[in-house]
Amino acid sequence: MKKEIKKNKYIIPCAIELVLALFFIILILLPDREYSVDISGSRYSESSDTAAFSRNNSEMYRYVTEPVSLPMGRYFLKVNYECAETSTIIYVYNGAKVIQSISLTAENNIQSLETWFGRLSNPVSCTFLSNNAAPVKIDNIVFRRTDYIYYMGLITVILLFTITCFAGLIDSGRICPTKEETATALLLVGMIIISCIPLYNDVIYLGHDSRFHLDRIEGIKEGLLSGQFPVSIYPLINSGYGYATPLFYGDAFLYIPAVMRLMGFTLQFSFKAFIFMINAFSVIAFYFCVKKITCNRKYGLLGAFLFIFSTYHFSDTYGRASIGEITAWGFFSLIVVGLWNIYTMDVDDKRYSHQWIVPMIGYTGVIESHIISTELVAMATVLTCLVLFKRTFKLKRFLNLLKTASASIAVNMYFILPFLDSMKNENVVITKWKDIDCAMQANGIHLADLFRVDIPQMFLEVRFFREVYTGLGIAFGLGLLVIIYVFIRYRQKAVKNKPFIFFSSMAVFFTALCLTIFPWDGIISFLQNFMAGTRINQLTLYAANALANIQWPYRFLTIATVFFAIAIVFAISMLENRKVKYTVTSVIAFMLLGQYIWSSIGLMTTKDVVHLNSITRNDTEYANDIGMMEYYPMVGDTLTSINLNEQNCKTIFVDVSDYKKEYTNIYLHASNSSGAEGLIELPLFYYRGYVVENLTTHQLAQAEAGAIKNVSFKVPVGEYDYKIYYNGINYWYIGYYASLASVILLVFYTIYIFYNRNIDKNKK
Repeated sequence: MKKEIKKNKYIIPCAIELVLALFFIILILLPDREYSVDISGSRYSESSDTAAFSRNNSEMYRYVTEPVSLPMGRYFLKVNYECAETSTIIYVYNGAKVIQSISLTAENNIQSLETWFGRLSNPVSCTFLSNNAAPVKIDNIVFRRTDYIYYMGLITVILLFTITCFAGLIDSGRICPTKEETATALLLVGMIIISCIPLYNDVIYLGHDSRFHLDRIEGIKEGLLSGQFPVSIYPLINSGYGYATPLFYGDAFLYIPAVMRLMGFTLQFSFKAFIFMINAFSVIAFYFCVKKITCNRKYGLLGAFLFIFSTYHFSDTYGRASIGEITAWGFFSLIVVGLWNIYTMDVDDKRYSHQWIVPMIGYTGVIESHIISTELVAMATVLTCLVLFKRTFKLKRFLNLLKTASASIAVNMYFILPFLDSMKNENVVITKWKDIDCAMQANGIHLADLFRVDIPQMFLEVRFFREVYTGLGIAFGLGLLVIIYVFIRYRQKAVKNKPFIFFSSMAVFFTALCLTIFPWDGIISFLQNFMAGTRINQLTLYAANALANIQWPYRFLTIATVFFAIAIVFAISMLENRKVKYTVTSVIAFMLLGQYIWSSIGLMTTKDVVHLNSITRNDTEYANDIGMMEYYPMVGDTLTSINLNEQNCKTIFVDVSDYKKEYTNIYLHASNSSGAEGLIELPLFYYRGYVVENLTTHQLAQAEAGAIKNVSFKVPVGEYDYKIYYNGINYWYIGYYASLASVILLVFYTIYIFYNRNIDKNKK
């Protein structure tokens, strides 16, 4: 009887949670509710409160609407209007507080903005402020409530359902975690929570690349809304002209925060939630990596601790805000443990034939996150294969390595094919990089700075190209001393410990690549000039270009940190005196944790901050922040001279009407009665793959590049309706379908492996 009650006490909560989940799904599927603002009793009058709107020394006129009561949630405000000039601003008030504002332009008659209201009931009104005495004609103002609250409810219910099921499995005895396993889980959770200290404030601390990655998230969201999948052009960027970052920079994982944005979460929350996920994944993955290598749970925890609290990880995550790099970094551990299994497992083991899956997932994660990290990982992999060449070229091991490489390429073909094609055929800054003199060596780390502690200096403005503000940190310096001590004190034991020698050597080598004394400039120059004028020189030029694209040698710290963390764990494990072992571990841990917390305090007290719910085309500080302009179109060898403020199409012999632009999609009616072929140039950057669809004749044609690298197309004599949109290059679909087929096969293969493993267990 007691057992039945024990089972039933989890069935009822699970059933309730499933019903609630179904309820929220139904609410999500229902049409959005709209709230109209009553403008009949509002009037346009002179305002004396000019200072409140930063309009000093000029007469201001204010149009105030009647308040409407809105429940908590996320809304899109849509205003249909007519105004004589671009001098009117709309302010959205929640009570007496300004929530958001947007300028009304004379060129358009519809404006919309995204806003959130946090209270249960919100008295919302709109104020239009202008220095033009002529009234703004308001047709209607509508607040459309989205499904944000329902998505929050659904996610909450799913989390509760997961917790309930897990509790039921533990209570029923199907999952029996030991005290050691429970303590390990709690310690890992503690590491994740502490590593995310800078995320808990209601602001974003702006690092070097924060704006760029915020743009990417919004760009994917807008790209999905435009009908692209996968997204190749970010519609938001460059004042709506678009930007082809995804053709050159993998962004598969940024679909997570982008989908959160589509659900209604703010950009700030989505961005920070994604960083939290990266940190959580990195901690857990590195723990299992080191645990597998050392066969020790405690050393797995130590390795994860050394990795997540390392100086460069903090700098990369919060100082540089290099989201692509830290995402890729989290997958390094899968590559390390995957190659470890391939090189150390008995090749006659029944499980050996499928050891390529884990490193393949690791390489896929890197490729889809950061293309430069892919170069670094490729270098580390090739070096590993050469160092371990005796093992590498044994048939079964070599076949596993070959399967890893082949599967990694096949799964990522949807990105690799457009990337290689665009690198060859698109005329953008990055494809001209070989013509740019990149003094890479000067951007390295000085040897004296490698293990220093200089936290206040870390967050001061630096010369972007010439100075770096990070290294391995003092805790890793102490770890290096432990490695040296072990090698000297236990020389015979250390020499026999091949993993210790391997990881230590790789750590030192990749650290050396970060330094200013490493002759990067000489190597690049040698490759550029080697056998000039020959076909071999073409290959060495590609190699030189690949090295120059790394830009900053301190990027090698990502590889060095991984090897150093594992080498330090091996060194500590080899200390024979238990008291010394715990003392050394405690000192390194306290130094690392103290440094991390102190760095977090320094970040939160000195960094520029922003509270950012969304980015619109008008937010030029963010929407037009494109870093080093790597993917900016070029006309010949110079940047395009397009004026981003020009938002109308230009025509020759053509009259355009019914013009409408939605993201990267443009609809228009063209009339050509000149007797000659006409031309239309659109406010879109030209990248190969734009399609012109004649809705009248049902014909498709590829758009052309205008004289200043904007999208253009020819119009024959007559009247036609057109739709212009981005569709990519036809043969790219080979890559899309190859990736889809590879993923499906991989899923079925993995299921097959687990099915056979369960059969073997049951036989035993």
